Amino acid sequence: MVESICIFNITRLLSRENDSSGFTLMELLISITVVMIVMAVVAGTFRLCFKAVEKGEEFIDEQRSLIMAVNYIYSQLEAASLDEHAPFYGTTDKLRFFSKQMDPMEEEVLQDIEFRLVDSPDDSSKKIMISVQNVVFASETGLNDQVLLSGITAFEISYLRIVKQKQVWEDKWEEESGFPRAVRILFTYHHKPVAVFVRMMRQTKGLKNA
Repeated sequence: MVESICIFNITRLLSRENDSSGFTLMELLISITVVMIVMAVVAGTFRLCFKAVEKGEEFIDEQRSLIMAVNYIYSQLEAASLDEHAPFYGTTDKLRFFSKQMDPMEEEVLQDIEFRLVDSPDDSSKKIMISVQNVVFASETGLNDQVLLSGITAFEISYLRIVKQKQVWEDKWEEESGFPRAVRILFTYHHKPVAVFVRMMRQTKGLKNA
């Protein structure tokens, strides 16, 4: 009898030792669930980080394109030829003039420049197009159309005239009017307002600004 009790106790002890060294099915399921939750949280964090990086890179690209476009517009208008035989006319969404630039051979060339606003076929926004033509080789090269900036939702060009010592901004400039005192370009780029103001050298052809 005593021997049987001892054997039973030893068997229970070994059974407890075996139970304590392993996992039950419930414990295993709980562990897997916890690991999956942690992995989901980590994956979501990485996904948010990647989206933030993509948005940051997109913002940087937009700002870089904007800076390059504004600098280009400014440099071309600043170099506008104000010779009395050079055309200069425009409307609220189009501007044409001659610009003096240096070619790779360090020689001055005259370029026919045209900025204009056109509809974008991809969405409801618009884009600024630039057409460049070397006047000397106009018959050979033709116009070189390029997209200067896209994502435009509002655009307006105005021209400054001095009338009786007062500033008057006009929405149209005829070639016969000479040259404006300044050109102002206002547009909205990806829902952000942008202003470009360029002071011209002359107000009328052959006459210097006062």
